[in-house]
Formats: sequence, structure tokens, C-alpha cells
Amino acid sequence: MATAKLELYLLFVSISSLFFPALSSITTSATDVWCDETPNPGPCKYYMNQFPKNYLPKQKSDFKKWSLQIALDRAFHAAVHTNGLGPKCRNEKEKAAWADCMVLYENTILQLNQTLDPSTKCTDFDVQTWLSAALTNLETCRDGFVELGVTDFILPLMSNNVSKLISNALAINNASTEPTTYYSDGPQLIRKKDQYDTHSLQMPEETQEQDESHPFLGTLV
Repeated sequence: MATAKLELYLLFVSISSLFFPALSSITTSATDVWCDETPNPGPCKYYMNQFPKNYLPKQKSDFKKWSLQIALDRAFHAAVHTNGLGPKCRNEKEKAAWADCMVLYENTILQLNQTLDPSTKCTDFDVQTWLSAALTNLETCRDGFVELGVTDFILPLMSNNVSKLISNALAINNASTEPTTYYSDGPQLIRKKDQYDTHSLQMPEETQEQDESHPFLGTLV
């Protein structure tokens, strides 16, 4: 009986795939095309395709908002990961550079939060300013290790793709044809009470291990 049910199910799946093969690929293809227009299409496609098909952006404006949301999410994960590296610092120089990076990551999260806060009426120019500042924070973080001559241990452990995702968001926002966009009027991806809390940068160990397995974690900060 169980075998018969399984065969019937497989037959149903096969028939469904014949009649609805393009249903999920339409949105994915559109997303891939938009990702190809960004400076870093690889991580863009990877994270966009993590969403269930019915949640993928169907319009360019939604694609822009999701790009901001992904950048914020990955920045928070990177900050959590970086926070856990503190005890591994081998000397005062590494610890000083690491401490500066933690402050810079917190500022980055706050700035990315601003771009998605529905209570803030922000224009594309505002978003561009906050994204540019966020990207500068990450560059300053890396420069701190370089200037102190401690790039061989902690810095490689902080490797991630947040800069690429923010660069993508910058390019998408810069290409926006809307002269003024107020995010408080459209679909809200993040509510004020759901914003990331930079004072509780903690994550279960299994989540950190899963995070480190992502295929696009190879770009320094």
C-alpha cells in the first residue's frame, strides 16, 4: 500500500512538472537577470535563491528592498561571528583592531537598519549616503589590521561577503529611476521592533557553523 501511494505521488509530481515547469523559473530568471546587473552577481543569486519562490521579488523595487535586507542580515551575522573572535586575539594590536571592527560593524548595522526602517521617510539619496558609510566602515575595519601589521590571523577569520552585498545594494539604489522613494508606504520587510539589536550579538554555535559553510564567504570583510 505504501509503495503504491509513493508511486502515485511520484506520478503526480512528474505530471505537475510538465504543466508548471516555468512557474518557479520565471521569478528566478528575473532575479538572476537583475543580479547579473550588479557588481557581484554570485552572492546576489545565492542569497536571493534562498527565499521560497513565492517570496522572491517580482518587481525591481522589491529586488532593491530585498538586496538591502540581505545586506543587513549578512552584516549582522558577520558581526556575531566577529564578536566571537575576541578571545582568539593573540596580542594587544590584534585586540585593538578587533575592538575597532566591532564598533564599525555596529555602526554598519545601524546604518543598514536606517535604509529599511519604515518609520523613517528616506529618499534614494539618503539610502545612498547610509550605504556608502556602511561600506566605508568595513574598509576602515580592514585598514585597521593592515596599519597595525596584524593581518595574518584574525583578519582572515573575519572573511565574509558583506562588502560585496553592500556594493550591490549601492549599485541597485544608484540605478533607481524613482526620484524619491519613501519606504514607509510600500511593503515593509522589517518592522521597527524587529530591527537588529547590536547590543546582543549572540548566535547559537550551530548557526555559526552553518554560516561558515556558505560558498561566498571568501571576500575580506
